[in-house]
Amino acid sequence: MRTWLTNLFDDLRSGFWFLPSLVIGAAVVVALSMLWLDARMAERVALPAVLTSSAPAARTILSALAGALLTGTSVVFSITMLVLAQTASQYGSRLLRTVADGNVAQVTFGLFLGTSVYCLLVLRTVGQDGGDDFVPHLSVTVGVLGGLVSLFALIYFLHDTASSIQARTVVRSVHADLADAVDRLFPEPLGEADDADREPAADEAPPAEAVRLRDVGLGYLQAVDGESLLTATVERDLVVHLLVAPGAFVTPHTEVAAVVGDGEIDDETLALLRRCFLLGDRRTPRQDVVCAVDELVEVAVRALSPGVNDPFTAITCIDYLGAGLARLATRAAPDHRRLDESGTVRVVAKRVAFPEVLEAAVEPLVRHATGSPSVLQRVAETLAVVAASTDHAEYTTAVHEQADWLVDLSRRHLDDARAVERVESALESITKPS
Repeated sequence: MRTWLTNLFDDLRSGFWFLPSLVIGAAVVVALSMLWLDARMAERVALPAVLTSSAPAARTILSALAGALLTGTSVVFSITMLVLAQTASQYGSRLLRTVADGNVAQVTFGLFLGTSVYCLLVLRTVGQDGGDDFVPHLSVTVGVLGGLVSLFALIYFLHDTASSIQARTVVRSVHADLADAVDRLFPEPLGEADDADREPAADEAPPAEAVRLRDVGLGYLQAVDGESLLTATVERDLVVHLLVAPGAFVTPHTEVAAVVGDGEIDDETLALLRRCFLLGDRRTPRQDVVCAVDELVEVAVRALSPGVNDPFTAITCIDYLGAGLARLATRAAPDHRRLDESGTVRVVAKRVAFPEVLEAAVEPLVRHATGSPSVLQRVAETLAVVAASTDHAEYTTAVHEQADWLVDLSRRHLDDARAVERVESALESITKPS
């Protein structure tokens, strides 16, 4: 259930309607509360002159604020759509997630709409409660303060927008997602867990008689509800082998799991298990560390395209990729077995290991950078940094294989002998594992 709620929250906050709707709802509550307070204080408390105004002045202020804020809303909306269009064309549509997940535009949009709704609700009460001279002074004052807050929000929104479309900001945002995914999915540092005891259980194949689970839907597997899945396996006395990892594209015919049980596995049990697989129309880094890697690679590959030819942006992506890979190289592979309280293995997940993540980061970059010696050199330097971050035999072997492949590809595609020498020099510190 917690995984489902987290996934739902990720979907909600990536939409432009959720936060503005909350702010508008809060504005309605504040308006009703302030009007109630004004009605109770009208004859009991004498307010300072600075907080009072006549009915005509209050109507003018509130109507002017409501109109101006509605106009400002259209400006915020237009700028946001322009930023989304530019992000999609320059960095790829998958990178829209980094812009949509940002709260600045949503909060600004909500403040403008919420304050406008607040002013309209207060405006209709001026002169109606207690005679023509009734003015909800505190409510009008709060409306003016809301207008000032909205103005400062617009200024910050313009600053954030100007910063968010820059390549370094987009790349740093994706790297933050990558670092969070590494910390969440690979929490244990090397040396605190024995990976040798884990790999056989994680890699063992399900028995041939296992029932194959299909028909979970169409889309990208965003998350697996591990808690619900473990509970279901304990209640039904099952062992579930996951055949796909989060990030995989699933069709109704895809075998997502193999289910093993002592008795007959009925349709009700399969339906219960299907609900543990959460699908969507896009990949997210919540349980998919390769998602953030692919997004950084996509920005770099687009920068290396002949139409753009921006190797400096590609190098920035490589630098942040290297930081993420070096972080991952210090972490132990997590145990992909889920055990119940008695120690019985109930769930065996599909293993996503460091070599696979490294390959996803390096190979697409190198294949698109064969005509850019500076980018290949930076890839070589990054591999050296990653190799220096770990002494794990499996990780070191993976880095060495990528280094050998990079040298071979550089010799075949680079005409400049000096550029090849620089690539080889950058990789000299990577020693071949014994």
